[in-house]
Amino acid sequence: MTVNDVATQLTQALTTHYYKSVHLAVDLVAPRPIYVLGEVMKAGQFPYQSGMTALGAIATAGGFTYRANEKVVMIRHPGEAAEEREPLTADLPVQPGDTIRVRERNF
Repeated sequence: MTVNDVATQLTQALTTHYYKSVHLAVDLVAPRPIYVLGEVMKAGQFPYQSGMTALGAIATAGGFTYRANEKVVMIRHPGEAAEEREPLTADLPVQPGDTIRVRERNF
């Protein structure tokens, strides 16, 4: 849900059950972090930044190791059971809570 979706639902619920006129402000304190695993220099949890791409996330993790497959990454979105194989492009978006795994290349 987006921040606006939460605000709309809260306003509707409070107007319907408790108050005649509701004015509220909803703000996001911090989005969920992203996780970068595999053949990167420093795997771990990193803060999500708006508009982040997979390449930006890998750069945040220190870049590729010498064994990394630099053409394909595995991404698992929150709530999904399986990873998706994605070609690594400059504009591959990352969402809050995503897990990015860089695989080892085949020689």
